Amino acid sequence: MRKELLDALAVAGATYVVGNHDIDLEALIGSDFLAHPFFRKMTGPFSRTVGRKTFHFLHGHEVDEFNQGDRPGKGRALTILAGLAEDRFGSPFLDNERTQTVEAALTWFGELALHAWAWLVRWTSKVKAKTELTRQKPTPRQKPSLLQEHLLAMKAFKEKGKHEAIICGHTHALGTCEDWYFNSGGWAEKTNDVLQIDADGNVTFHAMEHGKLIQRDGVPVLEI
Repeated sequence: MRKELLDALAVAGATYVVGNHDIDLEALIGSDFLAHPFFRKMTGPFSRTVGRKTFHFLHGHEVDEFNQGDRPGKGRALTILAGLAEDRFGSPFLDNERTQTVEAALTWFGELALHAWAWLVRWTSKVKAKTELTRQKPTPRQKPSLLQEHLLAMKAFKEKGKHEAIICGHTHALGTCEDWYFNSGGWAEKTNDVLQIDADGNVTFHAMEHGKLIQRDGVPVLEI
């Protein structure tokens, strides 16, 4: 099944942008270590001009304190555990009704365990200072109330890089902000969401259903 999906993506000419769940593959970009043709177009963040606007494509974890950089913190630990569990269940979901995701369950358990560990470290330490691990925050995916913080960080990233518009995912939250932020949601939920950019640089939101794109109405408009 996974081979068939990679075959279909390769035939479609998909560009593969690595994210926090597969960041370890970043070191293999430009190499021939991964034989499947899908990986020939594996890349990090990149920019492309479409119509009247230049878009910067990235996964989105790059502005997320919980997952950015190479620090093996909570985000990386939970990513590894989620990957193992998803392989075990054969799906991002814990049940056939697709009501509970592996990631959500592990986030709850992982946060609880890490809080207990942090308390134990501080209780036994003479310094009683917070460690690098305990200072890290969850992502907007794990804690939706942090979405505002994500938008502010993404806006600062856009302005620093002089990007006109951002195309990202990471938060699993479909949405748009003004005329510069477009989030495609995720493919580990009940719906598979897709963005389309026409020749003039206009962005539209769609759901992938039975191999066809259906335009979505009521896309959340986010505000800073």
